[in-house]
Amino acid sequence: MFFTLSLYCLLKAHKTGYHIRPIISTIRTYQYQLANYLVKAIRDARPQAESYIKDSCELLLTNKKKLTTSLYHKPTHTGLYMLWNSSQNRRYKLGLIKTLIARIYRICSRTEMITQQLNLLRVTCSKK
Repeated sequence: MFFTLSLYCLLKAHKTGYHIRPIISTIRTYQYQLANYLVKAIRDARPQAESYIKDSCELLLTNKKKLTTSLYHKPTHTGLYMLWNSSQNRRYKLGLIKTLIARIYRICSRTEMITQQLNLLRVTCSKK
């Protein structure tokens, strides 16, 4: 059974001029049924990738219920945050270093990764 489009309005009490917002509902119309059919047909027709993970629970099950996390740097990462000799206030420079260290401890899940990232940060911050 199909219905026609229905129009209803919502009140907009905080707006002046136009006090209603028109809403057009297409639920249970021919177009709505057709759109649902096409979504299912396209979803079932496209092949799944070999590395496809349906949800994060599936990832945890394949990884023996342990999720390891580490920092990711984009390929365009230059390692330049703020020059120590810049005219910025010293507290901003120290705050940046503290924030980067806190980020390492918060995101990295293994001590080897933490050590590696701290060494990388030490090298990055000591560059001139």
